[in-house]
Amino acid sequence: MAHNGTSDAIAGAIDVGYGNTKYTFRDAQGNVRCGIFPSITNWSAADQSKAVIGDRRETVVLRVGRMYHEVGPDIAAARGRYRASNMHDGYVETPEYQALVKGALHYIGEDRLDVLVLGLPVRHLIAKRASLERAWEGEHELANGKTVIVDKVRVFAQPQGALACFSATTGNKSVTRGDLNLVIDPGQRTFDWLVSRGMTLIQQQSSSTDRGMFDIVRTIAEMISTDLGEDYQDFEAIDRAIRSGKPMTLSQQPYDIKRFKPIVEQVTREAVARLLENVRDVASIQNILLVGGAAKVFKPAVKEAFRKHRITDIDEPVFANVRGFQVIADELLARRRSHSAPAQPVHVGAV
Repeated sequence: MAHNGTSDAIAGAIDVGYGNTKYTFRDAQGNVRCGIFPSITNWSAADQSKAVIGDRRETVVLRVGRMYHEVGPDIAAARGRYRASNMHDGYVETPEYQALVKGALHYIGEDRLDVLVLGLPVRHLIAKRASLERAWEGEHELANGKTVIVDKVRVFAQPQGALACFSATTGNKSVTRGDLNLVIDPGQRTFDWLVSRGMTLIQQQSSSTDRGMFDIVRTIAEMISTDLGEDYQDFEAIDRAIRSGKPMTLSQQPYDIKRFKPIVEQVTREAVARLLENVRDVASIQNILLVGGAAKVFKPAVKEAFRKHRITDIDEPVFANVRGFQVIADELLARRRSHSAPAQPVHVGAV
């Protein structure tokens, strides 16, 4: 959909996670939809997409610096792929992260975004927000000679998106009037949590820890390698088996993943224990939201820790953050269009 001036001002949202990159886009009828692709890039010194044998995979090749990076839904079919979930805490400054954001901008399909909302893990928000906003404002080269102009970028903690999504979809007045909320967001690498009073972030009690799905998967891969007597690193196959509860296939034979249930329980308990070290006044919490791509895996540990509370699930939890970012982006755009005072929206406060 092309951008046709201020009357068609566009707000968009992108959430680059360690496991998946999520984004919002508008379909042919103008409805906002969500898209997703793995946070994996296939990099090369030349554009390799033209050398694909067989059917063209659903990916896009983007130039970042002097390298070409292929990203998209079918990236698992590319040789030499690099999983961005293994990157260090400075991942937002890496070429791989830039390729993932550019890929999302490509799939959004606009030539201009008036407002773009991005996300960061809670613990990186203060240190990295300003530089990330500066980096993505302006014109960016995409694929096939196309460009996109991003007028204004705002960055929020990833679980803030889920809170905005919950408030917008349920009309829950307790969120806006000031009740205490806890958003728990288990992902591929990090386990994030956010405490808020109404829509105002309580920074001192909100944080992250490196206890995500990757810790579980990597540990199980080491155990399987010992079993097989050879190195085994098909992390995607292990991840699928954990989430589905179905046996894996190794050497053409079924391999029961349930034997590693104690590992799953140990890692998820450790993550929740770290949360409990930071969160105060647990009895006063009115809403506990469980979101993120690994919500189902971590739910037993969360329920055990908060036995007296009701845990609220959000439909398609992997999209909760980016849907909420779209809500925030639309609010920011509405404020700009109405020429209101440049006050920050209620979603961005911190105490």
